[in-house]
Amino acid sequence: MRPARRSTCPSWVAIVCLISIPWVSACHAEIDAVELSVLNAVMAHGLDASYKFVTIAETTTGDSAGIFAKNRSPETLADLWQIPTALLVDWRDKNLTPETIVETFELPINYQMLSGEHLTEIFVDEDAYAGWRRYYERFQDSAGILRISRVGFDSNQSAALVYMEHQCGLECGQGRVVYLTYDPKEGWQPLLSIIVWIAEI
Repeated sequence: MRPARRSTCPSWVAIVCLISIPWVSACHAEIDAVELSVLNAVMAHGLDASYKFVTIAETTTGDSAGIFAKNRSPETLADLWQIPTALLVDWRDKNLTPETIVETFELPINYQMLSGEHLTEIFVDEDAYAGWRRYYERFQDSAGILRISRVGFDSNQSAALVYMEHQCGLECGQGRVVYLTYDPKEGWQPLLSIIVWIAEI
């Protein structure tokens, strides 16, 4: 896998992403077996071997990180990131709005899905430190919160693009775009990881 590349996209504070998604209005995502296998591969790749448990937001990210903000075109980002334009077009079209995930993942560690209501209860006010304290009181062994997008594919589903966030505290977390290709023997393999934001104060 090529090393992670930092994007020219602006940094975002992680707590904003947690409390700004319209959870209640999200429709169910229609995720098929191929898309589910990509999401399994991305999340498994991003989980450290020392982790025992993680929570996953049940609502997809949409374009919460503003990847297509400021009128960025798929062609511009494809040239910047050196990935196929078709992937970015498909990813953009599938992530116009957040959607609710109902599928079951296959991960190397235990996980629990977090509804929008649960996140609202935990991050109930503007005190982000208090919110994360409540989170870790409830999920003491957790590696944090994963949030994932829908998957963008090329025309023959041999390459895929996913945006994933790992949020683990006010000063802990990052969002990245992951580019994967399919190997008939090894399955989906991450080829490139592009950092979109890193948590900062």
